Amino acid sequence: MVTSTNRVLRIVGEVKESPGGDDALVAVLDGTLSGFSIHARIVRYVGYGERDGIPVITVTEAELVSVAMSPHSADGPCLIERCCDVVPAYRVQAEWQERERLLRSLRPVPSLAAETGYAWEVGFGPR
Repeated sequence: MVTSTNRVLRIVGEVKESPGGDDALVAVLDGTLSGFSIHARIVRYVGYGERDGIPVITVTEAELVSVAMSPHSADGPCLIERCCDVVPAYRVQAEWQERERLLRSLRPVPSLAAETGYAWEVGFGPR
């Protein structure tokens, strides 16, 4: 099933029940396969000129040819979000890292910590 807005293309796929399909699902869940690649034929588009010699377009209609899972996505946001109703390991790790980054940004200012004797360190999640 493919759904889209003018900013997001969401694909819900099914993996064939087979030893290879089972291996692919395990690889998604353990983070080995985190991205996917889309092959589509552009049917209609609107051109907006060029930027650095590259045509700038908005695709208004495309025909989906194939979708494949891959270890790395050519387009950063083109990632697998869920598999078998489970969040894949790489997504869990990324969420932990983002939470840790946010908590670390809440540390007291060093000069205040020195004056008050109050200091703390945050660390959690897998390392």
